[in-house]
Amino acid sequence: MKYRKLLAAAMSAVMVLSGCNAGAPADKPAETSPVTEEVTTTMTAESTTTAGSTTTAEVNSTTTASAEPEPELPKSDFGYVVYNNTVHIYGYSGTDKDVVIPENIGEYKVTRVSLPLKVDNDDLDIETVTLPKTVSEVQRPDNWMDRTEKSYYVDDENENFTSVDGVIYSKDRSVLFIFPIAREGEFTIPDCVTEIHGGAFYGCEKLSVVNIGSSVMTIGVQAFAYSSVSEVNIADGLESIEWEAFCWTKKLERIVLPKTLKSIECRAFEGSALRSLTLPTAIDEFGADVFTMTELSEINLVDNGDGLYMWNDILCKGDELIRMVKGSKVEKLVFDRTLTSLDYVFENCTNLKVIEIMDDCDFIITMTEFGDFIGCTSIEQMYIPGSVVSCPFYHYYQEMSPDLVVYTPEKGENSSDGRNSGEKCKFVYVDSYEDYLKAVRETG
Repeated sequence: MKYRKLLAAAMSAVMVLSGCNAGAPADKPAETSPVTEEVTTTMTAESTTTAGSTTTAEVNSTTTASAEPEPELPKSDFGYVVYNNTVHIYGYSGTDKDVVIPENIGEYKVTRVSLPLKVDNDDLDIETVTLPKTVSEVQRPDNWMDRTEKSYYVDDENENFTSVDGVIYSKDRSVLFIFPIAREGEFTIPDCVTEIHGGAFYGCEKLSVVNIGSSVMTIGVQAFAYSSVSEVNIADGLESIEWEAFCWTKKLERIVLPKTLKSIECRAFEGSALRSLTLPTAIDEFGADVFTMTELSEINLVDNGDGLYMWNDILCKGDELIRMVKGSKVEKLVFDRTLTSLDYVFENCTNLKVIEIMDDCDFIITMTEFGDFIGCTSIEQMYIPGSVVSCPFYHYYQEMSPDLVVYTPEKGENSSDGRNSGEKCKFVYVDSYEDYLKAVRETG
């Protein structure tokens, strides 16, 4: 498999209230799973637990741990799931453009809502949704396509959420939870916000510019995933970008990250259109696959302490290799110390021709099935010593030049035995770097 299947479909943000309230604090709602001791579904019960994870039950199906018969579920214009005697609303089949979520459906209290709502009427464009005082959880589903909601409102008596200008926040407005999926243009996050919750802008395909002020410290899981945002302006103050925060933002070509940033989690920009990146050197944590499947061709470092550095057009942190810029003119890499390579470091670096790993240098590749050198179609010569801890190159010989020659020990843990995929490349068996140089000279 050439590319990793995007994990956005399996992991994202459950919109659960966090932060403290101004004035009388409200308790943080407990996280609740749709699969609990007792689950009853009505209509086609599509229960979306995360932005990007959907489970579907058949029409009028019932799952229960109890032998007692379930009460008949009320008919409703809302698609919903009953669990633990509370309701999760995920869809709407009525005719109102301005939808008001009820506090109860039958005897069951409505506590969770997925926004935007799944619409069963092809002729209906929902414009606004109002949440009742009973709701304690909101979340973004993955089936956001072609949704039309432009504003969200919250009952004033709701102890967990509030809305300002059609956007849902925590009651004290410290957490931005849900941005209207069909809102267009530019948006500036209020100064009171300290966290952009996971999935907040997920799938917002009409949003173009977001301004993030100095009060925001965290950009949550998949916060901007699959959005159309093309410009994100971030002031100093941001400390953490969580996993997949900007994944598959197909219009985000450049971003300047502030000096206060301390961590970027895995796959933060995976699949985005990112070409130009400016970031501070003093970053404590850098996850794997941050720039996988991007067009990153320019990396600018702002020196504010030890940490990140550039080596042969490769962004590095300590002994970790993070990413080589696409289009690099570097043709030969010689690894002379122990290094740890994160996945897809050299992805599509078509100018690379020679890879040499010095004897007694444990070049550690942290991946197995996926490849650092995928798309490196010009690599024609490799020296891989017996000291290498893990050698993934054999998965990608067919991706490289048809003239590829691999110099390596014939026997041992890292020999070619069992790793010559497709027999496309040629193996020359040598016992040392000195023997390798001699073999290269003899072959011209």
